[in-house]
Amino acid sequence: MKTESTTHLVRQYAAAHSLIRKKQVQNDLNLTNGAVRAAVETLVNQGFLNRVSRGVYEFIDKRENPKESPIEDRIWRAMRINTTFSASDVSQQAGSTISYVYKRFRTYREDKIIQPSGTRKGLNGDWEKVWRLTQKGRERSRAPKIEIFRPDPLIEEAVSLNRIICSGRAQRNEGDRLTALTLCKSILKRLKEDTEG
Repeated sequence: MKTESTTHLVRQYAAAHSLIRKKQVQNDLNLTNGAVRAAVETLVNQGFLNRVSRGVYEFIDKRENPKESPIEDRIWRAMRINTTFSASDVSQQAGSTISYVYKRFRTYREDKIIQPSGTRKGLNGDWEKVWRLTQKGRERSRAPKIEIFRPDPLIEEAVSLNRIICSGRAQRNEGDRLTALTLCKSILKRLKEDTEG
């Protein structure tokens, strides 16, 4: 399975569960430890997961928390407010890792959005490259693209049904039984549409 599709699968899973454990993801999705680790790291860098404790991560729903902007938007904001900037400057201001910012910088440079602006001594005493936005970058920075992730409705419904059944609520509460039946009908309808379409 490709990393990109693994990351997408883990993101769907996290969106449906809200709180996940790496081991749980590995077992439920039948993925290798390395694949889960890479997917989780990518999702943390993108701002979709927040580490709660060792191996436990919380899904960040951008629809519920609009003040928490995606990592891409925070990187753009950091580049916009500085005349010149280094990868370490942007990573600190955006709350990201330097390695992720380097990756973004490579893409931005290829797209002629940023250009070199010399070198300087960093906080650790090493020399680091300094960058600035090009004209194209300044124009683009006024309206950066923000992708809002919306989990697959089928996955959300399946997880909701699973919670009702596994918690025993369906056996104890008539309202939960009716909700479970409604979810079953909706899931069946979606699956038929996917099969026929």
